[in-house]
Amino acid sequence: MKAGIVYHSQTGTTRDFAEKVAAGMRARGHAVDVIVIEPEGEVRPHQSDVKLKRNPEYGGYDALLIGGPIWAFGMSPVAVAFADGLRDFPGKVILPFATMGAPVAIMGGIQGMAKMRRCLRKSGATVLKGVVGTGWARRTDAEKQAVVTRVLALLGIS
Repeated sequence: MKAGIVYHSQTGTTRDFAEKVAAGMRARGHAVDVIVIEPEGEVRPHQSDVKLKRNPEYGGYDALLIGGPIWAFGMSPVAVAFADGLRDFPGKVILPFATMGAPVAIMGGIQGMAKMRRCLRKSGATVLKGVVGTGWARRTDAEKQAVVTRVLALLGIS
């Protein structure tokens, strides 16, 4: 499988998540590109008019993992902007993801995944349920690995 992990990170926590998932996929023989998305200018939580500095190409991937942090109980508006513009990805798989400081997904993670799935349905791809890395920065390496294993399982990678 050739996958692209497209993410927005404000503090580095989501970058850590993306890199750990990429390492897990690579260790199992899959090709993975990790792609940062950045906004033009400052962004506020829940902002709906975000413009990206550049919109990464995604046509050459079998799967995309798209995510960002939960801010103020909502999904990163930068990740949402990319997801909302995604089109023409039929027959492929998309897995949304989020990281958050709170220890439980009900504090914005569940809502963030629902918003991402709504945006991503326009792509024509199979959109998976998604994964929320709660309390990610405070997790042990073993706990982080368990989340990575869950991501891989959702993608059908053992």
